[in-house]
This record gives sequence, C-alpha cells and structure tokens, in this order.
Amino acid sequence: MSRSRSFLAPVLSAIALSAMVLAGSAIGHAHVEKVKSTVTIKSGKGTEFTGKVTAAQKKCRAGRKVKLFMEPYSGGADELVGSAKTNASGAWRIEGSFMAGIYHAQAIAATVHAGDDTFRCQVDLSVSARY
Repeated sequence: MSRSRSFLAPVLSAIALSAMVLAGSAIGHAHVEKVKSTVTIKSGKGTEFTGKVTAAQKKCRAGRKVKLFMEPYSGGADELVGSAKTNASGAWRIEGSFMAGIYHAQAIAATVHAGDDTFRCQVDLSVSARY
C-alpha cells in the first residue's frame, strides 16, 4: 500500500466518525412528544354543532382540524357533513342544516413544531350520539 493511501484511510474514517457524532447530537437535541388528544361534541342542533379538542399540550388544541360525520342507519360508510378548525382554546363550531341522526367528530392528527420541540398531536374520535 502506498504512503498516501495508508494516510488517507484513517483520515476518512475520522471524518466519517465526526459526521456521525454531529448528526447524532443534532438529533439528540430535538424532542418529539406524542400528545393524546380528546375531541367531544358539546351540542348538536339542527343548524349547528359545537365541541372541543382538549390535550395536555396547549399547542395541540389550537388550529386543529375537526371533521363531523353522520352515521347512516343502513350501516354504510359514515358521511362527512362538515369540518372546522379549533380556536385558541380548542373550541370548534360547524354550521349547516343537519338532519336528526347519529353523529361523531374526529380530531385530525397534527404535527406542531415549537423551537427544538415537536409535538405529534394524536387523532381522536368522539363518542357517537344521537342529535
């Protein structure tokens, strides 16, 4: 083996090791937290449904997309009848013209970044109820 090759191998190994250490430390500083969310329907009248998304982490309450579904009596697929985004406190409201029936809401999963922290806001389904 030539002198330049014998010198080059340890240098390349040291560079590769340094890159792995730096990448590992950058990943090690990022904090990812799964946050359980709960969506509820507070009221459902003929023209409006309201509810709330709650979570231990405030960042998982605001701006969450909520979908409202009506469950058909025939047992077929649930029908999406509306959607909304939550306000800063997690409250949501969907206006429309709703038939009497069985409804449930779904809080869509979301990923929120805050500095070095990442919050994975989990999906949730409310209890189905007749309105």
